[in-house]
Amino acid sequence: MDVAISVCKFFEEDLNIDKISDDMWALSYTPYDKTHVLNVNLHCAALLLKVWEHTNNKNFYDFAIKIANFTMNE
Repeated sequence: MDVAISVCKFFEEDLNIDKISDDMWALSYTPYDKTHVLNVNLHCAALLLKVWEHTNNKNFYDFAIKIANFTMNE
């Protein structure tokens, strides 16, 4: 679980976040670009939600929903 939490924090702290709107955010593919890759965004959201289920960290839940909203909109 420590590794999974660390990965979720990497998503939050190290990837570029494009805040399309209050409810839709897109993650960059790497920390060095601003490219949006839809399936990667969904994989990130899925991990955030799985970790949220075990930790009850509401930030992970909220972040995942915003990423999923962007991907579904696209």
